[in-house]
Amino acid sequence: MRTVMWVVFALVIGFFGIVHGYEKLTEAKVSCGYQMMDQGDRCEETWRSSTVVHSYDDQRSSNRVAGVIEMLVCGLIGLGGLGYGIVRVVRTIEVRREGSQSANGVTVTYEQEQACEITYEQACEIVYQAMRPGWAPGTFCLDDRRVVETDHYYVVVVGPREWIIDKDIHFTFPPGKPATVVDKQSGEIRQLHGRAVAYDPTWRISDNPNPRFLLSE
Repeated sequence: MRTVMWVVFALVIGFFGIVHGYEKLTEAKVSCGYQMMDQGDRCEETWRSSTVVHSYDDQRSSNRVAGVIEMLVCGLIGLGGLGYGIVRVVRTIEVRREGSQSANGVTVTYEQEQACEITYEQACEIVYQAMRPGWAPGTFCLDDRRVVETDHYYVVVVGPREWIIDKDIHFTFPPGKPATVVDKQSGEIRQLHGRAVAYDPTWRISDNPNPRFLLSE
């Protein structure tokens, strides 16, 4: 939503800036500030302690140059906003496509997966047995208080107990840490970028009535 607002804001500035600059460029009358000039008038512009006097022809040239500059600057703002919006849309589509694909790259339906999918408890046990041995840093912890899943996989939260339970900032998750997921059909463990999970349209979360908090022994 914020991206859309910024893109719209940039396009509005670009549009009205180009229109206003074009009016300056093609305007028959010459203005000095907000007052119209006639042939023979002079325009005085004061900046701080210095004053500059422009003739009628000089002021007309100055207005046209200002119009061209305004059109260029506002046009670049509008194009930049449009380009940014396009990049964001393309990236969002790619991330959602990644999140909706199975391990072999073929998209499958939720009904097809339901026939032989594993349970969340089984997914947690698979991750526990695979990742607990040799875990570092800190003490291995599998946080199963909430069931996070999509139509294709379970998201299993693993990390140092010192951070998950004790909130010790020395053991915080590093930025960009991928999410640990388990394929519901094959039981395969994979690492997915957090955005691939967040942008999956089937993403959902619920409380686990029987959490176990699996820790290193």
